[in-house]
Amino acid sequence: MLTTSGPRPTRRAVLGLILFCLFCLGTLYGHFWPNMNWPDEIFQSVEQAHRFVFGYGLIPWEYREGLRSYLFPGLLAILVWLGQWLGAGSAGYGLLVTMALVLVSLYPLWGLLTFQPWKIHELLLLFLAVGCWYEILYFAPKAATEIFCAHLILGSVLFLFRPGVATTRLRAVISSLIIGLAGGIRIQYLPAVAIIWLWGWAVLSRRTLALMTAGLLGGLLLTGLIDLPIHGALFHSLRMNIEKNLLEDIASQWGVSPWYYYFSERFDALGWYLVPLLIFSLFGIKPFPVLLAIGLATLLPHLLIGHKEFRFIFLSYWCLMALAAVGSIQIVRLIEGSSWRQLATPAYGILVAFWVISNLHLGLAFTGWFAERDTFLALRALSRDQGICGLATVNIPWHRSGGYYYLHHPVPYLELADIGALPEEGLAYNRLLIAIQHPKRGILFPQAPDRLGIFYRDKCWHHICLYHSDQGCAITEPIPYHR
Repeated sequence: MLTTSGPRPTRRAVLGLILFCLFCLGTLYGHFWPNMNWPDEIFQSVEQAHRFVFGYGLIPWEYREGLRSYLFPGLLAILVWLGQWLGAGSAGYGLLVTMALVLVSLYPLWGLLTFQPWKIHELLLLFLAVGCWYEILYFAPKAATEIFCAHLILGSVLFLFRPGVATTRLRAVISSLIIGLAGGIRIQYLPAVAIIWLWGWAVLSRRTLALMTAGLLGGLLLTGLIDLPIHGALFHSLRMNIEKNLLEDIASQWGVSPWYYYFSERFDALGWYLVPLLIFSLFGIKPFPVLLAIGLATLLPHLLIGHKEFRFIFLSYWCLMALAAVGSIQIVRLIEGSSWRQLATPAYGILVAFWVISNLHLGLAFTGWFAERDTFLALRALSRDQGICGLATVNIPWHRSGGYYYLHHPVPYLELADIGALPEEGLAYNRLLIAIQHPKRGILFPQAPDRLGIFYRDKCWHHICLYHSDQGCAITEPIPYHR
């Protein structure tokens, strides 16, 4: 039996300390170590929020053709507007957006940690296994709809279906309203929303189910109403998304993968650690069957879609990690209740060691921490440069940059094909940002030169270097925001 001597902290104190530490960790990482998993997390969300507030920003084709709902970037726009007074350039509102996204990412963890009266050592295991898991931390501050909506759905489900606790009317309405909103924003999660409603049919009273149904429909209706003043039709973005992606299969132009891609991708990412994780998750199904249902409802439809990316099934992955963590606790409980109870403490230590070692091993080898980090830091520094009248980039495509969300200047943003012949005059830019070396886009120089034509080197962030020119900008055309 796991026992300790001396004064013991209360569960509430441990819970508060866990959430506070994870909030600080996620905020510090997201703000001082920004990176990119996929361009959508910039240009489909925070870039549009920046455009709403300041009137300029790159507009991807999805918004021009009405495939995307403006609800998510609209919510982010409130944070951008409030955060503009927190610091110069893009740093102030960027910090507030990061803090809000990290806070939302803790919503499902809060629900998990309070789902039942865990013992102190069980809370610590959940903290290590889920709260500190490297990919969950990595995605926490990212403004992608699949991540944001997964956090909203999971947190609401864990508060809605609590064992031994009567679901109050207020909790039923608020939780289901959030789930409906998330399903409307990320329509690929609608099968999971349907499973949640069916689960409520089985476990909730008829009156509570009616309130839950009203909340789900209200959330979905609200996402449809947002389209009415913008696109002139109810659920316009939903209909266009279905038409383009399901009927025209336009997403396949970014690649098509076989049905088993997600399984092979997870094995490539996690290696043989995936095997014990799956075994642990089997023990977690009994206390948390709803997570298995949600995970399968998300994963199975995505197997049929040709274009696949891991972020699309983040909801399923979070369910897997939560089930594996709870399964670890169940294993210790089974040992405690058996004739081998003296092995409970060693077993707990072995499980903790597994979670710590696997997390460190995989996390330290994870290359996603560094993707576009230096570009974002360079653009954030440029956002405080009052002398800029135009920016050109070399070896940095616009969709891998931070956009105007990081640049925060209404100046031309141009891509140069190469640096073979920089003109001496008539430029539309006086700042030059170059990826001197890039593992995928090639090596331009073995090391950054001090001068490139009329441009002089200012500062380098590893292989991303900023150059300036003392000449002004010759702007002859409007800034091209459509990309």
